[in-house]
Amino acid sequence: MLAVVVYFMAGRVLRRKLDTFPYVASVYMVSSMFLLSFALLNGDALTGYSINEYMIFLLLALIPSGIGYTAYNYALKYFKTYVVSMTVIS
Repeated sequence: MLAVVVYFMAGRVLRRKLDTFPYVASVYMVSSMFLLSFALLNGDALTGYSINEYMIFLLLALIPSGIGYTAYNYALKYFKTYVVSMTVIS
């Protein structure tokens, strides 16, 4: 939960200076590099899945992240951090 608080507080500061797309592009790039590094260090398989499973992965990346998290990051510029974080909790 502490990571979420830090994420939203840092996002609030950065969103004052950055538009939505550059901000979310940098956040998603850092997140993907972290997750890829963690998966490689953990020895997780990144290939060998069926086309259907790759499509599910793609849709999970596009819909919840592309719409949901981008909406939270958009809102950080216009609403106080605690208001945005309350929508995550509820």
